[in-house]
Amino acid sequence: RAGFAYALSSVLESRAQYQEAFALYTEATRLRRRGTEWDAPRHARRCERILEAFPAHPEITSTSTLGEGCIFVLGLPDDVAAAVARVLRAHPSIGHAGAPDPARRIAAESDRRQQTFAQWARQATPAEWLRLGREYLAEPTPAGAGSHRLFDAAALRPELAGAIAAMLPAARFVAIGNDALESCWSCFRADFHDGERYSADLAELAHYHRDFERLLARWQARFGARIHRVDADALRSDSTGAIAALFAHCGLDAADAAPSADLLRLRAHPEARVYGDLLKPLARMLAAQPAENA
Repeated sequence: RAGFAYALSSVLESRAQYQEAFALYTEATRLRRRGTEWDAPRHARRCERILEAFPAHPEITSTSTLGEGCIFVLGLPDDVAAAVARVLRAHPSIGHAGAPDPARRIAAESDRRQQTFAQWARQATPAEWLRLGREYLAEPTPAGAGSHRLFDAAALRPELAGAIAAMLPAARFVAIGNDALESCWSCFRADFHDGERYSADLAELAHYHRDFERLLARWQARFGARIHRVDADALRSDSTGAIAALFAHCGLDAADAAPSADLLRLRAHPEARVYGDLLKPLARMLAAQPAENA
Protein backbone atom coordinates (compact mmCIF):
# COMPACT_ATOMS: atom_id res chain seq x y z
CA ARG A 1 0.00 0.00 0.00
CA ALA A 2 2.80 2.39 0.83
CA GLY A 3 4.58 1.73 -2.46
CA PHE A 4 1.42 2.34 -4.46
CA ALA A 5 0.73 5.52 -2.47
CA TYR A 6 4.19 6.92 -3.28
CA ALA A 7 3.75 6.07 -6.96
CA LEU A 8 0.30 7.65 -7.17
CA SER A 9 1.54 10.73 -5.29
CA SER A 10 4.18 11.22 -7.98
CA VAL A 11 1.54 10.97 -10.70
CA LEU A 12 -0.64 13.54 -8.94
CA GLU A 13 2.35 15.84 -8.58
CA SER A 14 3.12 15.57 -12.29
CA ARG A 15 -0.48 16.69 -12.96
CA ALA A 16 -0.04 19.73 -10.66
CA GLN A 17 -2.58 18.30 -8.20
CA TYR A 18 -0.40 19.39 -5.31
CA GLN A 19 -2.93 19.30 -2.50
CA GLU A 20 -3.93 15.75 -3.38
CA ALA A 21 -0.29 14.74 -3.83
CA PHE A 22 0.66 16.18 -0.43
CA ALA A 23 -2.16 14.29 1.28
CA LEU A 24 -1.14 11.02 -0.35
CA TYR A 25 2.59 11.52 0.36
CA THR A 26 1.61 12.03 4.00
CA GLU A 27 -0.41 8.81 3.95
CA ALA A 28 2.45 6.93 2.26
CA THR A 29 4.95 8.01 4.91
CA ARG A 30 2.46 7.12 7.65
CA LEU A 31 2.23 3.60 6.26
CA ARG A 32 6.01 3.29 5.97
CA ARG A 33 6.48 4.67 9.47
CA ARG A 34 4.41 1.88 11.01
CA GLY A 35 7.29 -0.52 10.49
CA THR A 36 10.19 1.79 11.39
CA GLU A 37 11.64 3.34 14.50
CA TRP A 38 13.63 6.58 14.74
CA ASP A 39 14.77 8.30 17.91
CA ALA A 40 15.63 11.90 16.98
CA PRO A 41 16.90 12.93 20.45
CA ARG A 42 19.14 9.85 20.60
CA HIS A 43 20.59 10.65 17.18
CA ALA A 44 21.23 14.26 18.24
CA ARG A 45 23.03 13.07 21.38
CA ARG A 46 25.20 10.71 19.33
CA CYS A 47 26.11 13.54 16.95
CA GLU A 48 27.00 15.72 19.93
CA ARG A 49 29.38 13.05 21.28
CA ILE A 50 30.99 12.75 17.84
CA LEU A 51 31.45 16.53 17.65
CA GLU A 52 33.21 16.34 21.03
CA ALA A 53 35.47 13.59 19.70
CA PHE A 54 36.45 15.65 16.63
CA PRO A 55 37.25 19.23 17.74
CA ALA A 56 36.93 22.12 15.31
CA HIS A 57 40.66 22.74 14.82
CA PRO A 58 42.04 21.77 11.37
CA GLU A 59 43.31 18.25 10.95
CA ILE A 60 47.05 17.63 10.77
CA THR A 61 48.15 17.61 7.14
CA SER A 62 49.26 14.16 6.05
CA THR A 63 51.48 13.17 3.14
CA SER A 64 49.85 9.75 2.98
CA THR A 65 48.21 8.78 -0.31
CA LEU A 66 45.81 6.38 1.41
CA GLY A 67 42.35 6.85 -0.03
CA GLU A 68 43.42 8.38 -3.31
CA GLY A 69 40.55 7.86 -5.73
CA CYS A 70 37.96 7.48 -2.93
CA ILE A 71 35.00 9.86 -3.20
CA PHE A 72 32.43 10.35 -0.44
CA VAL A 73 29.25 12.37 -0.96
CA LEU A 74 27.95 14.32 2.05
CA GLY A 75 24.33 15.38 2.07
CA LEU A 76 20.78 14.28 2.64
CA PRO A 77 19.85 11.67 0.01
CA ASP A 78 17.70 14.11 -1.95
CA ASP A 79 17.12 14.46 -5.70
CA VAL A 80 20.26 16.57 -6.16
CA ALA A 81 22.54 14.17 -4.28
CA ALA A 82 21.12 11.25 -6.26
CA ALA A 83 21.68 13.05 -9.58
CA VAL A 84 25.28 13.91 -8.67
CA ALA A 85 25.95 10.30 -7.70
CA ARG A 86 24.55 9.05 -11.02
CA VAL A 87 26.71 11.52 -12.95
CA LEU A 88 29.80 10.34 -11.07
CA ARG A 89 28.91 6.66 -11.55
CA ALA A 90 28.58 7.19 -15.28
CA HIS A 91 32.30 8.05 -15.45
CA PRO A 92 34.35 5.09 -16.74
CA SER A 93 36.89 5.41 -13.90
CA ILE A 94 34.22 4.64 -11.32
CA GLY A 95 33.16 1.03 -11.24
CA HIS A 96 29.49 0.14 -11.11
CA ALA A 97 30.13 -2.27 -8.25
CA GLY A 98 29.56 -0.87 -4.78
CA ALA A 99 32.54 0.05 -2.60
CA PRO A 100 33.05 -1.65 0.78
CA ASP A 101 31.27 0.15 3.61
CA PRO A 102 33.72 1.97 5.94
CA ALA A 103 31.09 1.82 8.69
CA ARG A 104 31.75 -1.91 9.02
CA ARG A 105 35.46 -1.30 9.62
CA ILE A 106 34.66 1.36 12.23
CA ALA A 107 32.16 -0.96 13.93
CA ALA A 108 34.75 -3.75 13.97
CA GLU A 109 37.20 -1.41 15.71
CA SER A 110 34.54 -0.58 18.30
CA ASP A 111 34.10 -4.30 18.94
CA ARG A 112 37.85 -4.81 19.19
CA ARG A 113 38.24 -1.96 21.70
CA GLN A 114 34.94 -2.74 23.46
CA GLN A 115 34.09 0.96 23.34
CA THR A 116 31.62 3.05 21.41
CA PHE A 117 32.90 4.85 18.34
CA ALA A 118 32.68 8.27 20.02
CA GLN A 119 34.68 6.98 22.98
CA TRP A 120 37.67 5.57 21.13
CA ALA A 121 37.68 8.16 18.31
CA ARG A 122 38.88 10.91 20.65
CA GLN A 123 41.81 8.72 21.76
CA ALA A 124 42.88 7.29 18.38
CA THR A 125 46.32 8.34 17.14
CA PRO A 126 47.15 9.25 13.52
CA ALA A 127 48.95 5.90 13.18
CA GLU A 128 45.86 4.04 14.36
CA TRP A 129 43.65 5.90 11.90
CA LEU A 130 46.02 4.99 9.06
CA ARG A 131 45.93 1.35 10.18
CA LEU A 132 42.16 1.42 9.87
CA GLY A 133 42.48 3.04 6.45
CA ARG A 134 44.83 0.30 5.24
CA GLU A 135 42.50 -2.38 6.59
CA TYR A 136 39.56 -0.78 4.81
CA LEU A 137 41.39 -0.53 1.48
CA ALA A 138 42.52 -4.15 1.84
CA GLU A 139 38.93 -5.38 1.90
CA PRO A 140 38.00 -7.22 -1.31
CA THR A 141 36.14 -5.14 -3.87
CA PRO A 142 33.37 -6.59 -6.06
CA ALA A 143 34.05 -7.46 -9.66
CA GLY A 144 33.72 -4.44 -11.91
CA ALA A 145 35.34 -1.98 -9.51
CA GLY A 146 37.15 0.91 -11.23
CA SER A 147 40.16 3.01 -10.28
CA HIS A 148 37.91 5.27 -8.17
CA ARG A 149 35.47 4.32 -5.43
CA LEU A 150 32.23 6.23 -4.86
CA PHE A 151 30.19 6.22 -1.68
CA ASP A 152 27.02 8.25 -2.19
CA ALA A 153 24.84 10.18 0.25
CA ALA A 154 22.29 7.38 0.48
CA ALA A 155 24.93 5.03 1.87
CA LEU A 156 27.26 7.32 3.83
CA ARG A 157 26.40 8.25 7.40
CA PRO A 158 27.64 11.86 7.69
CA GLU A 159 28.62 11.40 11.34
CA LEU A 160 31.41 9.07 10.19
CA ALA A 161 33.02 11.55 7.76
CA GLY A 162 35.56 12.77 10.33
CA ALA A 163 36.76 9.22 10.91
CA ILE A 164 36.89 8.47 7.20
CA ALA A 165 38.94 11.61 6.58
CA ALA A 166 41.43 10.49 9.26
CA MET A 167 41.57 6.94 7.89
CA LEU A 168 42.01 8.02 4.27
CA PRO A 169 43.99 11.29 4.10
CA ALA A 170 43.87 11.43 0.29
CA ALA A 171 40.12 10.80 -0.02
CA ARG A 172 37.94 13.55 -1.43
CA PHE A 173 34.50 14.67 -0.25
CA VAL A 174 31.60 16.25 -2.11
CA ALA A 175 29.05 18.28 -0.15
CA ILE A 176 25.62 18.79 -1.69
CA GLY A 177 24.47 22.38 -1.27
CA ASN A 178 20.69 22.39 -1.57
CA ASP A 179 17.99 24.59 -0.05
CA ALA A 180 16.91 23.10 3.29
CA LEU A 181 13.21 23.04 2.41
CA GLU A 182 13.87 21.54 -1.03
CA SER A 183 16.18 18.89 0.41
CA CYS A 184 13.85 17.82 3.21
CA TRP A 185 10.78 17.75 0.96
CA SER A 186 12.68 15.68 -1.59
CA CYS A 187 13.51 13.13 1.10
CA PHE A 188 9.95 13.09 2.46
CA ARG A 189 8.49 12.26 -0.95
CA ALA A 190 11.04 9.51 -1.69
CA ASP A 191 10.29 5.90 -0.81
CA PHE A 192 13.35 4.61 1.06
CA HIS A 193 11.44 1.53 2.26
CA ASP A 194 13.11 0.66 5.59
CA GLY A 195 16.07 3.01 5.07
CA GLU A 196 16.50 6.68 6.05
CA ARG A 197 14.03 6.22 8.90
CA TYR A 198 14.04 9.90 9.82
CA SER A 199 12.50 10.77 6.45
CA ALA A 200 8.95 9.59 7.20
CA ASP A 201 8.14 12.50 9.52
CA LEU A 202 8.52 16.21 8.73
CA ALA A 203 9.50 17.18 12.28
CA GLU A 204 12.16 14.47 12.46
CA LEU A 205 13.43 15.50 9.03
CA ALA A 206 13.92 19.03 10.32
CA HIS A 207 15.82 17.72 13.36
CA TYR A 208 17.96 15.46 11.18
CA HIS A 209 18.77 18.34 8.83
CA ARG A 210 19.95 20.40 11.79
CA ASP A 211 22.19 17.54 12.98
CA PHE A 212 23.61 17.19 9.47
CA GLU A 213 24.37 20.89 9.14
CA ARG A 214 26.19 20.90 12.48
CA LEU A 215 28.29 17.91 11.41
CA LEU A 216 29.07 19.44 8.02
CA ALA A 217 30.18 22.70 9.64
CA ARG A 218 32.59 20.70 11.80
CA TRP A 219 33.98 18.76 8.83
CA GLN A 220 34.42 22.03 6.95
CA ALA A 221 36.45 23.36 9.88
CA ARG A 222 38.60 20.22 10.10
CA PHE A 223 39.23 19.25 6.47
CA GLY A 224 37.37 21.80 4.36
CA ALA A 225 40.06 21.92 1.66
CA ARG A 226 39.14 18.33 0.80
CA ILE A 227 35.42 19.12 0.47
CA HIS A 228 33.97 20.38 -2.81
CA ARG A 229 30.52 21.96 -2.59
CA VAL A 230 28.08 21.30 -5.42
CA ASP A 231 25.46 24.04 -5.39
CA ALA A 232 22.05 22.89 -6.57
CA ASP A 233 21.20 26.19 -8.28
CA ALA A 234 24.55 26.27 -10.10
CA LEU A 235 24.02 22.67 -11.14
CA ARG A 236 20.73 23.60 -12.78
CA SER A 237 21.92 26.85 -14.39
CA ASP A 238 25.42 25.80 -15.53
CA SER A 239 25.61 22.04 -15.33
CA THR A 240 28.65 21.83 -17.63
CA GLY A 241 30.75 24.12 -15.46
CA ALA A 242 29.52 22.56 -12.21
CA ILE A 243 30.31 19.03 -13.36
CA ALA A 244 33.73 20.03 -14.71
CA ALA A 245 34.63 21.53 -11.31
CA LEU A 246 33.31 18.42 -9.56
CA PHE A 247 35.36 16.08 -11.72
CA ALA A 248 38.50 18.19 -11.28
CA HIS A 249 38.15 17.97 -7.49
CA CYS A 250 37.64 14.20 -7.65
CA GLY A 251 40.60 13.62 -9.96
CA LEU A 252 38.41 12.53 -12.88
CA ASP A 253 38.88 13.49 -16.52
CA ALA A 254 35.86 15.52 -17.62
CA ALA A 255 36.53 14.53 -21.24
CA ASP A 256 35.61 10.94 -20.35
CA ALA A 257 32.26 11.88 -18.85
CA ALA A 258 29.15 10.41 -20.38
CA PRO A 259 26.18 12.71 -21.13
CA SER A 260 23.53 12.48 -18.44
CA ALA A 261 19.83 13.29 -18.57
CA ASP A 262 19.66 13.40 -14.78
CA LEU A 263 20.59 17.08 -14.60
CA LEU A 264 17.96 17.99 -17.19
CA ARG A 265 15.36 16.18 -15.10
CA LEU A 266 16.42 18.27 -12.11
CA ARG A 267 15.42 21.43 -13.96
CA ALA A 268 12.05 19.98 -14.87
CA HIS A 269 11.22 18.81 -11.36
CA PRO A 270 8.68 21.03 -9.52
CA GLU A 271 10.15 23.03 -6.66
CA ALA A 272 8.85 22.72 -3.13
CA ARG A 273 7.38 26.23 -3.32
CA VAL A 274 4.58 24.98 -5.60
CA TYR A 275 3.09 23.31 -2.51
CA GLY A 276 2.62 26.76 -0.97
CA ASP A 277 1.09 26.85 2.50
CA LEU A 278 1.20 23.06 2.80
CA LEU A 279 4.93 23.20 3.50
CA LYS A 280 4.87 26.22 5.79
CA PRO A 281 5.00 24.04 8.94
CA LEU A 282 8.19 22.38 7.66
CA ALA A 283 9.66 25.75 6.70
CA ARG A 284 8.95 27.07 10.21
CA MET A 285 10.57 24.03 11.83
CA LEU A 286 13.69 24.47 9.70
CA ALA A 287 13.84 28.19 10.48
CA ALA A 288 13.46 27.48 14.20
CA GLN A 289 16.43 25.11 14.21
CA PRO A 290 19.36 26.95 12.64
CA ALA A 291 22.62 25.03 12.43
CA GLU A 292 24.86 26.09 15.30
CA ASN A 293 28.34 27.30 14.61
CA ALA A 294 30.33 24.11 15.12
